[in-house]
Amino acid sequence: MLCFCVRVLSVGAVLGLAGPVAFAQGFYVDGGFTSFSFDGGIDGNDTTENVHIRAGYQVNEYFGFEGELVHGVTEQDYSYIREPVGPVTGSFGLDHLVGGFAVVQLPVTERINLFARGGAVQGAFEWEITQLGVTDSGTVVADGFAFGVGTKLDLTEKLHLRADYSRHTIDSADSEAVSVGIGVKF
Repeated sequence: MLCFCVRVLSVGAVLGLAGPVAFAQGFYVDGGFTSFSFDGGIDGNDTTENVHIRAGYQVNEYFGFEGELVHGVTEQDYSYIREPVGPVTGSFGLDHLVGGFAVVQLPVTERINLFARGGAVQGAFEWEITQLGVTDSGTVVADGFAFGVGTKLDLTEKLHLRADYSRHTIDSADSEAVSVGIGVKF
């Protein structure tokens, strides 16, 4: 019994040295860079580079909500030979994506939090194709779902870094997104 009490006190002392977990209930905004990789694209795996902004509200230590807006910056260009037609060229890109998410957070230390999120998204995708000297283009708007995981590192009481991975399924098309950014808590 004495050995058990010593262990409990030792663990308590170590946890006490780690300090209390910091928690900031309230609003936050972050922005940064997102790279989307679309499965099964023209070249097998189309990639676009984008910028994002997110705004959210942390209800308590473990649960919150956030909205996201992603704007396309680059397009994926492609060129290939289609038999018997000949050369085909074109481009594909994300115009924008909006989403709303529920966020579950796990404080690991005073400055590091892990999180998971899931929600609904809507994306607008632009495409252009040229074949036999004829160019066609358009925009496709589609709805879907997204889920992901990530981490936040508090640099100060108000400033944080964020990195996350998300998987999107939009109208039966899958994509992956990797994001990094910096944010502010209010």
